[in-house]
Amino acid sequence: MANKELTQMLNTLRRSLPRPLQLHSTAKAAMSMSDEQIYACSALACQLAEQGNTIDAKDLLVGLSVIDPENTFVHSCLAALYMRMEEKDLAAGEFLYTLQLNPQDIAATTNLAELYFENGNLEEAKKYLDKSILLDETGENPFANRAKALKELLVNLEKEK
Repeated sequence: MANKELTQMLNTLRRSLPRPLQLHSTAKAAMSMSDEQIYACSALACQLAEQGNTIDAKDLLVGLSVIDPENTFVHSCLAALYMRMEEKDLAAGEFLYTLQLNPQDIAATTNLAELYFENGNLEEAKKYLDKSILLDETGENPFANRAKALKELLVNLEKEK
């Protein structure tokens, strides 16, 4: 979601709150939610999704993304859920937004590369696979290792052409 649209949505939400809550600079502050509570709710949403309750998981994560719009974990979880729901455009948008907030996010980089790969956009896939591999300085990140495997597959596919 573009920053301008997100800002407009947050301002609309803030104006709809009772006057004492409008005085806070963020929806997160107005609702008095701590980072721990945001992460706990995100974990609950992930559990709901794993149990097959994707609608409630999505609703919870979308709500959290409005409450804490700069929380990369929430956006990455939402993007992964969209991937699972086969909502590839929404997933790509959330991963791109996550990377706008945190360009070092290996999971988002790898997942975005996978989306591009699945959609046949091999140049973009290769770009993000390379980035993911470079971000993993220790060579132990499971997402970067998945990127290495995908990159190898991509190279083999190119050789076969």
